Amino acid sequence: LQQNCEYVPASWLSKLGDIETLEWVLHKKPRKELVESPVLQEERRHSRLVFQELLLRRSGCHEAIFGLGRLALLERRYDEALEKLQEAVELAGREALYLAWLAWAIFLTKDAVGMLKRTGHISRAKALCEAALAKDSRLAMAYRCLVWIALATPLLMGGGTWQSA
Repeated sequence: LQQNCEYVPASWLSKLGDIETLEWVLHKKPRKELVESPVLQEERRHSRLVFQELLLRRSGCHEAIFGLGRLALLERRYDEALEKLQEAVELAGREALYLAWLAWAIFLTKDAVGMLKRTGHISRAKALCEAALAKDSRLAMAYRCLVWIALATPLLMGGGTWQSA
């Protein structure tokens, strides 16, 4: 049963693009405008409160759950992000944007698991990106996630060997 929310705050989107922000999280390089900006900190706090309030009114609001998962991922709270994004995917019927964010969350957690599980994480992230692109072939963040997956696993992605001229 899908339940849509009546209101999703415009402010929940950060000033920086999603792809650039996720790549910042990937590289673990602090960006002053993300860490120290009082405006962005207040924006995230306000967005979190709005999403929580929406969930109090409608427990199955996939937009609010997705918003909380997105915020958690951008703040590197990976366990919470995975839980919320997975729930949003299940509630929203595998919406392309949600699939891409879940793929990023899984990819970003690849280093936190053992070597055997790492391959599974990466394969699942790849499959989610491909599913997102099957639904929306213009979703740039899914393409960018696939690029990072290919860079992290050249042998798994078919790259194999380095050839010089």
